[in-house]
Amino acid sequence: NQEMIHVVAPALRVLLAEGHAWKRIRFDPEEVTGDDILHIRLPEGLTETAEVVKRLRDAVASPCSGLVAVSVEGLGAFAVSDPVMTGRVAGKVAFVTGAAQGFGREIAEHLAGEGAIVVLADINTSGALDAAEGICKEHGPERALGLSVDVTDGHSVQRALDETVRRFGGLDLLISNAGTLRAGSVKTQPEEAFDAVTAVNYRGYFICVQKAAPILAVGHIARPDYTSDIIQINSKSGLVGSSRNGAYAGSKFGPIGLTHAFALALIQG
Repeated sequence: NQEMIHVVAPALRVLLAEGHAWKRIRFDPEEVTGDDILHIRLPEGLTETAEVVKRLRDAVASPCSGLVAVSVEGLGAFAVSDPVMTGRVAGKVAFVTGAAQGFGREIAEHLAGEGAIVVLADINTSGALDAAEGICKEHGPERALGLSVDVTDGHSVQRALDETVRRFGGLDLLISNAGTLRAGSVKTQPEEAFDAVTAVNYRGYFICVQKAAPILAVGHIARPDYTSDIIQINSKSGLVGSSRNGAYAGSKFGPIGLTHAFALALIQG
């Protein structure tokens, strides 16, 4: 049940943290047994996120030092490990769109250098995989994951987030960087070109936030002092338009309004 994994994994990652040393949680559909494994049984039919988190909090209330896995009956096992990393964002999981090249790749590489685990999402699959491989070579295995993602397709974004949660236990930072530019005057630009720019730069930001927000919210439910971040990479074109760049300017002005609205909506729960 992917929806339940999206609650259990991020909650365990935060609940088992020592201070702000976040655990890495990897999901396996096979349940496990043995020493140093915490076994949890959630009531059948339990779906309310807050109640699931409460049950998990009660289960891990006792000391859990040396814990190697949490086995949830009927769901699977969640392996627990301590990633050894240092830096300003040590142990945090960052999901960066448009990360195969340019700003996105530089952002991902810098975050990895500051201790983050980085998911590089891009429609340029080979570029995302190459960039992730380079980060792993420099910073160690399991420090980066390249995924094929089309930010204009909600199913594509959801699949990538599903994989992120299964591999790392959740995410702490969404950076919406994917963007495209097709210049042209309003007098001559084809509708298809306008729609293509708007789909990536405006609608894609909406989709990514909508899919990621529930995962980010679980951590705060589990631990009120937990914080996460959503960052949208914008442009000077989001502040000043130009005669031959209307589609791009509009697609950058728009996300500023979305960001204000998202902040109000998400802070209210």
